[in-house]
Amino acid sequence: MFDNFPKTRTPLPKKYRSIYLTLYSENRNGRSILAKVRSYLESWMHIQVSKNRENGNKLLEIGAGHLNHINYEEGYEVYDIIEPLNQEWDSDLLAKVNHCYSSISEIESDLKYSRVFSIAVLEHIEDLPNLVARSLLLLREGGKFQAAIPCEGSFMWFFASRLLVGLAFRLKYGLSYNTLMNYEHVNNYFEIVEVVNYFFEKVEIKKMPNMPFHLSLYAYIEASDPRMDRVHKYSLDYEER
Repeated sequence: MFDNFPKTRTPLPKKYRSIYLTLYSENRNGRSILAKVRSYLESWMHIQVSKNRENGNKLLEIGAGHLNHINYEEGYEVYDIIEPLNQEWDSDLLAKVNHCYSSISEIESDLKYSRVFSIAVLEHIEDLPNLVARSLLLLREGGKFQAAIPCEGSFMWFFASRLLVGLAFRLKYGLSYNTLMNYEHVNNYFEIVEVVNYFFEKVEIKKMPNMPFHLSLYAYIEASDPRMDRVHKYSLDYEER
């Protein structure tokens, strides 16, 4: 399974690079009509992640972006984030953050969180097993790893993202949306689930809509009971590479 990681992105063509930051900002801030529709649908992922408040009040969000999840959470004591890209954060939202890291490797191993979670992030991670393994080591006893992801690889996701959004993208920019999505989404649903299942004993998955995989747009993964023997073995193997 791990032979495919870390993955390497094919560089974006020049025409895509020239609009990439604009697209990123529009998508994160919901400035375009398509982004607003997607933001509405993605609210399901935020809601699923935030439902587990009873599990504890020390939180770590991976890939916090513009902090569009933090208002879904309540009653937390610590809200730390990992965000490698420079963001134009709202000062009121930033005031709710305890600490911002640019990489998970910056976090001291003695810090332990009740929940480590991400929303629409794992599909972008080139070295996914390493991120999941490091996340697991930051969980306190009884902690949960949560990930909300698109069902990359399903017919419904292909129809919504490649055909509907893709058509609008081509009309606006005259470019193929497939090229951009293939660059962005280096991991599909099955690869993500396989990695999480490898490192955790208990894994539960919900889909939206609650239908068979190929009719689903998004999935929510909740994992607990880490397989520490596998984590330590992977970590040793990783250091020897």
